[in-house]
Amino acid sequence: MSDKAKVATALWMFVGIALGLSVLHWVLFYVAGQVGWELHKGTFGVIRSYGPTFAAIGALAYIGGRPALRDLWSSVIKWRISGRLYAIALLGPLAVMTVALGAMVIFAPDALAFGDVNPLKLVAIFVVLIFLDGPLGEEPGWRGYFLPALMQKFNAVVASLIVGLVWFLWHLPLYHADGKDLTPDFLAKYLLFTLALSLMHTWLFNRSGGSVLLNVLFHNMTNYVVLTAFTLYPALKETGLDNQIYLYIVLAVGALAAWSLWQSNKASTSGAGTKSSA
Repeated sequence: MSDKAKVATALWMFVGIALGLSVLHWVLFYVAGQVGWELHKGTFGVIRSYGPTFAAIGALAYIGGRPALRDLWSSVIKWRISGRLYAIALLGPLAVMTVALGAMVIFAPDALAFGDVNPLKLVAIFVVLIFLDGPLGEEPGWRGYFLPALMQKFNAVVASLIVGLVWFLWHLPLYHADGKDLTPDFLAKYLLFTLALSLMHTWLFNRSGGSVLLNVLFHNMTNYVVLTAFTLYPALKETGLDNQIYLYIVLAVGALAAWSLWQSNKASTSGAGTKSSA
């Protein structure tokens, strides 16, 4: 098999394993429900969140063996990057949510009534989310393997959209297993949300020289600000305005990320063309 064919096979292997494990999780809970078994969602939730990382390990072991896996690990622990990027990854999601909540003051001020909150619990949740709710289980797959592999074939914007689509599909069986109502309206909005986030993740990945760690932090902070908003303001769950406003802001930031990625691609292509002609 040629190297090109092997790379393509590894990509399909990754998608098959990642989506297959997600569907398997749904099947497991469906069967359990039919026969009356009680499955602990917390335990299985932790296992399911590491599907993309398992898929990346399988694909990289197939295509590059131990050296490829060492490269993945290096990207996961790559922390020597600009402090500005850390600030963007950690404070960016907070800024987006703050603007969304600020708009709620105008449209639905009653939804911003404080709930009963334990500050120590909010701190603990941030740490727990990294390990148990996706970021560390997903990012070595999505950004550690899948994104850079796709960027060998496509420009950063197209690669981001492909990652975002697969990321979206991966969530659907898991959400269905959780009993979420997957209405057409929800699916359309969630797809746009995931694509926009994928573009932001790619921008951070490229600017950091391939730091998966930075993307883990960004992913975690994105999840955390949403969870914290609903914890601080329980009445938000009774209105869809917050989700709608938040989505608009995320789409705007995603569009800016896409523009920046496109401009970088044009610059690198132009530079390569100039060098070639010289």
